[in-house]
Amino acid sequence: MAIPIHYPSPGGATPHEQLLNCCRDKVAVSAEEEVMIRATFKERHFARNEHILRVGEICPFSVYIVRGVMRDYTTDADGVEQTTRLAFDDYFSGDMHSLSNGVASVYSIQCLEETVGLTIDKAGYDWLFAQVPAFTNVFHYVRNRSFNVALQLMAERSSKSAEQRYLGLLRENPQIFQRVPLKIIASWMGIQPETLSRIRKNITL
Repeated sequence: MAIPIHYPSPGGATPHEQLLNCCRDKVAVSAEEEVMIRATFKERHFARNEHILRVGEICPFSVYIVRGVMRDYTTDADGVEQTTRLAFDDYFSGDMHSLSNGVASVYSIQCLEETVGLTIDKAGYDWLFAQVPAFTNVFHYVRNRSFNVALQLMAERSSKSAEQRYLGLLRENPQIFQRVPLKIIASWMGIQPETLSRIRKNITL
């Protein structure tokens, strides 16, 4: 499960410079476009366990995560949470369907660490889409990457054992185990926490 886990740009880059580096890695961005991107994204800080969105609310903004971890999750009728997505540094979080269409979200988004983010609301998105073609290309890249990661997760759940998926995650993204509680990792993997604990114990024996 190759989920994107990155870390802030070296050299003490500011949050906005880190965002621009993320854009430059994918498309060419002119100096004029960079000025407009800087002006549209607003820096915000979120506390550990803080929610930026709860099910039933309209998503107020999307977030570029400078430093931190966020998770998307649903809650069933019995109150059981199912983590559907994890987003780390140098990536985006938010419910774009809710934000773009002004409809209630079907999931919640929670910060798992103290998080520094750059937020952009619907008006900001609409303006950048109209004025900055480079940003539109970045948006489509990020959306497609998220879609492909979700498809990969679904495929691995049906084609690989829980132990195989754990070993793959440990090999590709070992940092996740220092940053995300095991019960949330288990939920994201689609297994019970007890199963994940047993797998980890058996592998270390």
